[in-house]
Amino acid sequence: LMLHTLYIEDQPTLKRCRERLREGPIQNLLAEMILTKHNPTAGKGWIDAKDEPTPTHPEVAGTARSLLGMAEETRSGIVAHVEQALRLFGDPRLADNTATTDVTASDLMDRKRPVSLYLTLPGGEVDRLQPMLRLVLSQWLRELLNREVTTDPTRPPYKHRLLLLLDEFPL
Repeated sequence: LMLHTLYIEDQPTLKRCRERLREGPIQNLLAEMILTKHNPTAGKGWIDAKDEPTPTHPEVAGTARSLLGMAEETRSGIVAHVEQALRLFGDPRLADNTATTDVTASDLMDRKRPVSLYLTLPGGEVDRLQPMLRLVLSQWLRELLNREVTTDPTRPPYKHRLLLLLDEFPL
C-alpha cells in the first residue's frame, strides 16, 4: 500500500495510506493496486509473474494478488493490523508534522560540518509516539547501514562519524 501510494499520490504520506485503507472495501483498493500503471512507459524493466514487461509495480501487484487470494478472515486480520499500525496518522498534528521533512539520515554524516540532532518526546506522549519513533529510527539506520563500505581508508563511506545515544528510549 505504501509503495502504491508513493507512485500514485502527488503528496504520498502515511496519513494518505491510512485514508486509502478506509475509503471503501479492501477488494476495490487491491484491484486498483493490480491494475494501476505505476510506470506507464514500462521503462523501468519491471517483469510480471508471467515474465512479461509490465507498467504495474510487480511488488504492488503481487502483494495485492496474494491478499485477494487469502481467506476473508486472514485478509481482514492483516488489514486490521495495518490499520492499527497507521492509526497514529489519524492525529492531524502528527500527520502534518510528518508529511514532509527537511532532514535525511545521510545529513547526519555527510554535511559539510558535523550535525547534532536531538529527538525528544513529552513524557506523557512516549507510549503513544513509540511506533513513530521506532519507524523513524529504523528507516534512518537502514539507510545509513546500507551504504557500501570499503576497507580503503581514503574512501570512507561518510564524511563524519555518528554517535547514537538512546537514553531511556522506549524501543
